Amino acid sequence: MVVTCVMLFFLLVLSNSVSAWITWYASTQHDFSITPGAGDSNEVSHQTDSTTNIPAELDILRLLNVTGATPGVSEVLGPSAHLPAYKFRPGYNDVLVPGPGAIAAALTAPAGFTLLFVYRQHRKSLGTLLSIHSPGRVTPWFQATSNLRTGQLVLHYRITSDSKLHQNSWALQQQQPVPAQRTARGSCIPASETKRGNGWTYLALVFNASSSTLTLYLDCQMPKPQPIAGNTGAGIPEFHIPQDSLVYFRQEPGFKKKFLGSMQVAQIMSRPISRNDVGWSCNPLP
Repeated sequence: MVVTCVMLFFLLVLSNSVSAWITWYASTQHDFSITPGAGDSNEVSHQTDSTTNIPAELDILRLLNVTGATPGVSEVLGPSAHLPAYKFRPGYNDVLVPGPGAIAAALTAPAGFTLLFVYRQHRKSLGTLLSIHSPGRVTPWFQATSNLRTGQLVLHYRITSDSKLHQNSWALQQQQPVPAQRTARGSCIPASETKRGNGWTYLALVFNASSSTLTLYLDCQMPKPQPIAGNTGAGIPEFHIPQDSLVYFRQEPGFKKKFLGSMQVAQIMSRPISRNDVGWSCNPLP
């Protein structure tokens, strides 16, 4: 009896120690702070800033309620072991994102916005990440396209100070590592226990209204800032997206420029973020 009690006491102490170690270890790991595709369609899929009433974060995969059981979708192994990743086949056509007004508000927030994507695209393909149109209108108000035929990320947009459709583009080619700055895609470590590289692209496109700049954070490369195009005048530039617009995920209206490949993260934030907040770590930090 005494031996049994001693053994039970020892197991209890050991269990508490292991539990405490697991809690500490988990707190030291870095991972994406979102869980795309988790939960059911009735769950809240965005967080709202109480001061502006503008959604702070919008998870597109959750808004669409994407799961491995969705027709045209299968679950695959992504770079982060703690998040589901999904492969989208040509048969997936559920592309209109619910709550387009919230997305328009996030992309026209006074401080700026961030688009965050982690994806693996078919080689030599042209794929839409996000496209926003008025009903019946082909020309977009806002569109982000990953073009692996030309090796560019292309952003089309309109601003309130003029009526033109503007464009910025950034190179998507993987750069060769150099001693001073490790820029190879394989040096990106989005989380512990992850597979590095394997064709996955880590992309954050940040608009900072105060500096009128669009900055691409790609993998572990140096940041790529560009000035916003158009006649911004003396004031802070504002993107023009009507509240009644329709938001398309991974294609244009009419099933054009369809993204083919896999995706683990598709998120919009109604604020500009820094390199330290993109959701993946690099060693050394660019």
